[in-house]
Amino acid sequence: TNDVRKENATNRKVLELIETQTDISLSEIADRLGVSYKTVQRAIADLKKTNVIERIGGRKKGYWSIKEKREKNI
Repeated sequence: TNDVRKENATNRKVLELIETQTDISLSEIADRLGVSYKTVQRAIADLKKTNVIERIGGRKKGYWSIKEKREKNI
């Protein structure tokens, strides 16, 4: 359960960064949160899977779109 709680906290922090800067890269998120790139990839995958965010466009010129406002379980 501790891992799940930590994962939810990471997902929440990633989402908060995306809300403030929609064109942020995964590397920038990892740097700002002080976590590994892989951790950010996992969080992004979770957020996509739960239909919270989606990527519009490519890596360079794309941005994140928040599909649903934050729910309590994220």
